[in-house]
Amino acid sequence: MKTVTHEDVTSEALGGADVHGGTSGVAHFVHDSEMACIAEIRRLVGFIPGNNVDSPPARKATDPADRREEELLTIIPDNPNKPYDMHGIISRVVDDGELLEVHKDFATT
Repeated sequence: MKTVTHEDVTSEALGGADVHGGTSGVAHFVHDSEMACIAEIRRLVGFIPGNNVDSPPARKATDPADRREEELLTIIPDNPNKPYDMHGIISRVVDDGELLEVHKDFATT
């Protein structure tokens, strides 16, 4: 690599998990250990039906059915050029604040 680019680049920086999770987008999930990865796979599978004719697994939420999030009325700025945090919106909408984010590190802008 140094011969071509004249840079010292490690194998990890050239194409490790962090690069594929954040830059190329090839990896949907990146974890620090195999155990963390396996735990997240189990969590992911918990959202998926057993086959194409089944409904997704139902889970009992502890949020009240008539829950109102008043902050949603003001969280998006009036100025369309002003940034805001989508995670703040999503966490107020999903049941029990639980979100499994796919491609969390990719295209973070």
